[in-house]
Amino acid sequence: MRLIKHLAFVALSLLLAIPAWAYDFEVDGIYYNIISDVEPCRVEVTYREHLNPSYSGEVVIPETITNEGISYSVTSIGISAFYGCRDLTSIEIPNSVTSIESGAFQDCSGLTSVTIPQSVTFFGIYPLEGCSSLEQIVVDAGNQNFDSREGCNAIIRTVDNTLVAGCKNSIIPNSVTTLGLGAFCGCTTLTSIAIPNSVTSIEEAVFYGCSSLTSVIMPNSLTVIRNQTFYSCMALTSIEIPESVNSIGEDAFNTCRSLTSVDIPNAVTSIGNRAFKRCYGLTSVTIPNSVTSIGDNAFDVCRFLKEVIVEALIPPICGDAPFPNQNVSIYVPCDSKEVYANADVWRDYPNIFGIESLISLVVRSCDESLGTARISHQPDCENRVATVLAEPIGDNLFLGWMVNGQVVSTANPYSFLVEEDIELVANFQGTGVGEASEQRVSVSPNPTKDLVVVECENLKGISVYTLDGRMTKTNNGLNADVFTLDMSDVPQGIYVLRVETREGTVINRKIIKK
Repeated sequence: MRLIKHLAFVALSLLLAIPAWAYDFEVDGIYYNIISDVEPCRVEVTYREHLNPSYSGEVVIPETITNEGISYSVTSIGISAFYGCRDLTSIEIPNSVTSIESGAFQDCSGLTSVTIPQSVTFFGIYPLEGCSSLEQIVVDAGNQNFDSREGCNAIIRTVDNTLVAGCKNSIIPNSVTTLGLGAFCGCTTLTSIAIPNSVTSIEEAVFYGCSSLTSVIMPNSLTVIRNQTFYSCMALTSIEIPESVNSIGEDAFNTCRSLTSVDIPNAVTSIGNRAFKRCYGLTSVTIPNSVTSIGDNAFDVCRFLKEVIVEALIPPICGDAPFPNQNVSIYVPCDSKEVYANADVWRDYPNIFGIESLISLVVRSCDESLGTARISHQPDCENRVATVLAEPIGDNLFLGWMVNGQVVSTANPYSFLVEEDIELVANFQGTGVGEASEQRVSVSPNPTKDLVVVECENLKGISVYTLDGRMTKTNNGLNADVFTLDMSDVPQGIYVLRVETREGTVINRKIIKK
């Protein structure tokens, strides 16, 4: 059972096990349990009943209270004392309080700011989970056990430099060495965070449920990504895992639905159960040769995952159903194809292909809004020729394949012999058809049977493209304001005329050949 669900179950069980009327006495609308009724007499703040939240608005907790002639010091905010008090807007905690117990302010979604007095020396787990409006945590300057960044006041860390709570726009100081259990759990307003290299340990569920988190910078000092670290970070699109990491825990990236790419470093030896489950954005993943085990359902429900590249010569040990379906293409080293085909679990996937493991072929679009690019044929052990395909969106143009900024081919599809690591970029151009332009271009007649007269000041070049992005004609090095283009040798159809001026302006116009 997952950690958070387990904790929630335990907490719920505890709540149901105690009477709904769970306090010893009430004074001025605040409910208390007696910790000690002998000198020094002490009480903790508690709740009236959990099915009916006890507190709302502004609450001021006194340092001392009197009940039946006995004076008590208020020294603790008890377990789940303010749990689910969504209408609680502010809380004043006195200097007599030394401990804030687990779940004390859990799901207080209306709370925007909390001040921790200098007397507090202890925090339980998830004291502020679900406080979705929390923007500020202030720690009194005299507090020797907790601290917050000067000028931000958005984090709490313990005297041993373990971060235990954070909220919106948190910046972690270089003195922090550990992010404690669930430190940012449920911080739905957290959008980005940089973790300094001083941090050597990130405990479980630190960013669990940070649904707005889009960017994380991980420290080079990290060796383990623990269970549920990024569970349900649904806005996270990509993450660079440090080369120092050697294992990825259970549910580490589960339900990161926007995650489109992940680089698993070559030091990782194990990928935990459900580590990337429900990462809908993943289309391809490379598992390095260092990985020796892949857990149950590690990439399950990654509905758009089309290919898995496994670099290990010896098949990693797999749990049940590591990949979303049997149609996934699995590429393995040439010499190991038969070994994978006969190995436990791997044999359940019929589409296993051998590839040259030392060669990396990457294909991407210059702009996904203009068009997409994909590998339509992977090189294999028998045939190292790859075929790539560019697919313009709408009337946009495919201009060519680029490597390191240089055009290597305008063919589409493009087939070539893969001899070394290569990244191909499909270069697209928006047509601009129908958009106003400051540069006047006249094309006539249009439609045409053969000749077209193009008028434009300072003409440099004219090219003709099909609507799927293939160039059929080009004339460069022009130095005129008028050019007659011969269209007699192209088939009937609709084309895009690309006009370039010496000033670098590019204008596109539709043209019809009758």
